[in-house]
Amino acid sequence: LNQPAGIWLDAEIFASSWTYKNVPNWSNQWTYHVWSKAIDIATNTYTDSSSYDFHEDEVDPVSSVQSPGAGTYWNSPPSISGTSSDDETGVKVVNVAIKKLVGGATRYWQEIGWKSDATEYWMTATNLAPWSISSSIDPNSDDYDPGRIYYIVSRCWDTYGPAAGEYLNAEDYSANWEQYIWDVNVPTASITYPIQNG
Repeated sequence: LNQPAGIWLDAEIFASSWTYKNVPNWSNQWTYHVWSKAIDIATNTYTDSSSYDFHEDEVDPVSSVQSPGAGTYWNSPPSISGTSSDDETGVKVVNVAIKKLVGGATRYWQEIGWKSDATEYWMTATNLAPWSISSSIDPNSDDYDPGRIYYIVSRCWDTYGPAAGEYLNAEDYSANWEQYIWDVNVPTASITYPIQNG
């Protein structure tokens, strides 16, 4: 990328570094290129041959649970899967949480059983779009209670942030919880009229 023929801006100089604080309002979805130039007292000049590039990303990624579907009934463990998307820098990780309410207390699934307290627990999905949860860590038949409602949600992050292990934008998942019901009770029916042999 060639250097621009624009205006050079004066930075604040320190003993071994510099900073420029009067930055513009960055526009979303734009990629920016920054060059630096140093001039000493004798007017000797050094200019970076390459730019420092960054992309402004202000849009949160989104994800959704597709299975189990909202409000569905199950008598065998459902596969847990869904999708995610981010129009700018791409989704980097998807997590999934399952919880139930027991006597007014919230309990989260933690891959090998239900937690004994209300601390959130998130499973890491395999792949991103679509994503899935391995059957080796999701609840099996013995982990479900007949007739109970279960709640499931996914969350995701997009591009990596400035520090190691950080992500830039996180999905707001608080309103995305969906319900599914475990139903293994066998229905019954009988004939009341006409009376047998009547």
